[in-house]
Amino acid sequence: MKRSILTFIGVALLALPLAACEKSDTDVVVDFMQSWMKDKGILDADGKPTLQAGIVATGFGTTGDDRVDAAVQAGTMLQSLHKADKLVDEAGDAMMGRPRDSDLALNKMNAAIDMRPDDWSYLNRRGVVHMENGNKKAAQADFAAAITTCNGSQACIDRVNKDREAVGWDVFGPSL
Repeated sequence: MKRSILTFIGVALLALPLAACEKSDTDVVVDFMQSWMKDKGILDADGKPTLQAGIVATGFGTTGDDRVDAAVQAGTMLQSLHKADKLVDEAGDAMMGRPRDSDLALNKMNAAIDMRPDDWSYLNRRGVVHMENGNKKAAQADFAAAITTCNGSQACIDRVNKDREAVGWDVFGPSL
């Protein structure tokens, strides 16, 4: 029983990097999870959570099936990722619009970061928005927080520094 739970969680975790690449990839993972959840009675025919699934998702109970409980928890996490990614996309749209709406963009970024506070890419993007608005102090704080959440990954740190330099932050100075 525990092995099948670990296998399911492993597959879901392996799908996460894929889901972070393209919105369509995220949709594929979410669709797969929703189909499986319908088969297990977690979602009804309309795709709405059943009462039992809601109880498991909030941590107040169990379905009695460890695999189903793990699926509810994984689905909740993937749904959070999907919602946060959508907010980030909407923030980008607000910054690209005419006229540009940086307040809306920051509100969307803040909401995404509230949902996923340890996602370095969201902190990095908000830092870019701050720089584009001329708020260097807030940008510096976000870039530093993004690097901290990189947990030493050089590729992550390089990406933050690349984006930081792209918006004109100390192009010839030292990296954060």
